[in-house]
Amino acid sequence: MTDSNRRKDRRQPAPELRVMIRQHGLSKILGYESCSPVDLCINGFAFRTGHLKLEPLRKLDFILVYEELDVTGSGLIRYRKESGGIYQYGVFVLRVDHDLEKLIRNVDLDTRDAGEMGRRMAQELAQRMLKWQQRELPLEREKILLCDAAAAYLVRLTELNPLQSGQEGEQTADIRQPILPPEQFLSVDRQHGVLRYLLGTPGSRELKRETIRVEFGADSGVSGYYTSAGRHMNSIFEVLQHLNDTYANLHGFER
Repeated sequence: MTDSNRRKDRRQPAPELRVMIRQHGLSKILGYESCSPVDLCINGFAFRTGHLKLEPLRKLDFILVYEELDVTGSGLIRYRKESGGIYQYGVFVLRVDHDLEKLIRNVDLDTRDAGEMGRRMAQELAQRMLKWQQRELPLEREKILLCDAAAAYLVRLTELNPLQSGQEGEQTADIRQPILPPEQFLSVDRQHGVLRYLLGTPGSRELKRETIRVEFGADSGVSGYYTSAGRHMNSIFEVLQHLNDTYANLHGFER
């Protein structure tokens, strides 16, 4: 949900608001039923009543009155909760004939209501932060492990590379020399938890840059290691094996 949508869904208590409700489509002669307000936001409102029993997803007509301001319109019942013979309804606004936002700005809050709003907003923030921690912190740990493993692989491959060690001669006489050193083949971006490496192009000597990152699968919702080309790997071992095979293939070695 975007910040603008959160602002629109932010509900504030409205104890001084008058709420008048009737079922949509009934004769105007029957009039409106006075109900008790619960809260209000730009997209809807909630109210309680012991007289009206309405079904979710049914349309209703409403009048919201605060001092000299009044808003009439229609809405859709989003939910119904019952406790002790009192029903609470949530309403999604479908149509209004005046500026609902202006009415919201003019609804005064007493100290108790303002305190309740502050507690509610703090609770919502804490819940969002907890969800983020439960989802993102394990992902951050996997990024660190991925970068640690790739960095150790790169250091060791660089140490053993004949181009760097100078061990050229009889031991490498039958081996095709590497076309690029390891540090050009692979880089580790710890800040973003991303590996960048070079991949050969079939039928061409051109190389293209690929990435590997930890992220949640779009369909499965399970974290894994994904290349920018869409390949999925389940473990760091698979990632290292993929890098190993890629670097070997660049030099003409086959598994």
